[in-house]
Amino acid sequence: MLTVRTVKRKYDDMGSNDNITFDFVDDRVDEIRKLLKDKTQDLIANSILDIEIKLCNELASLEYLHPVSFIYNPIDYAAELHCDFISKYGQNPKKVLFVGMNPGPFGMAQTGVPFGEVKTVKDWFKVEGKIGKPAKECVKRKISGLECQRSEVSGERFWSLFKKLCGTPDNFSKAAYVHNFCPLLFLKESGKNLTPVDLKIDLRKKVNSMCLKSLSEVIKVIEPKWIIGIGKYAKDNIDKACKLFDIENVKTAVVMHPSPANPQANKGWENIAIAQLSEIGVLNLFSTQS
Repeated sequence: MLTVRTVKRKYDDMGSNDNITFDFVDDRVDEIRKLLKDKTQDLIANSILDIEIKLCNELASLEYLHPVSFIYNPIDYAAELHCDFISKYGQNPKKVLFVGMNPGPFGMAQTGVPFGEVKTVKDWFKVEGKIGKPAKECVKRKISGLECQRSEVSGERFWSLFKKLCGTPDNFSKAAYVHNFCPLLFLKESGKNLTPVDLKIDLRKKVNSMCLKSLSEVIKVIEPKWIIGIGKYAKDNIDKACKLFDIENVKTAVVMHPSPANPQANKGWENIAIAQLSEIGVLNLFSTQS
């Protein structure tokens, strides 16, 4: 199976810095598109995937310097799972678009689903598919897909809330969809997660510029009435995308990020999020009523 090719090359005699580049192989892109089209001909679902593929190709044109040592692209190696998720829950316009930052090492990086805590993806979303491997894999952040034994706390908190509110993923997807601002996971040599914020400034500007345009395209396809950032970083970029690309007649808002790294989220994130969703005016959209 073709996959993203990751090339590492030293560019100084000391070897203290490495360039990391990756290519989205054309034949693999066609294969990924076919995975989704074989499941659904829905225009919105296929447009979301096309936008993601386009962004991955653009991001592949950049060079990623130290401290980035590994780049994981689950749109590629977890394509079967990702396309299964989009085919089931990415169809039709949505009233709410939630936007996260980028994949986590024990969430979307394993499952191809945003905030994709493994148990939730298997048992609630019923997402299925084989998983491959990133071409260059960190030994401390192995990809084992739906067999991963570690749980992503952010994803478990996020989806547990909507399990309670909606009962079924179909009820959630009637109202909302979740999308990541950046599709890539960046890791240090140690395996430590690097968010887009942690990238060096010149690279960060280029990544953000590409991701902002891509986000604007997703917004125009999904046509939400509310765009809600999961955390301040996502909210800030939602506002930038709307301003830069003349997106009007939408409301933007933020809910607290459920990360355990956020001390406030560890003091009862679920109740905080419910209050925020109520204040935004969307809580009533999430119901167990089919």
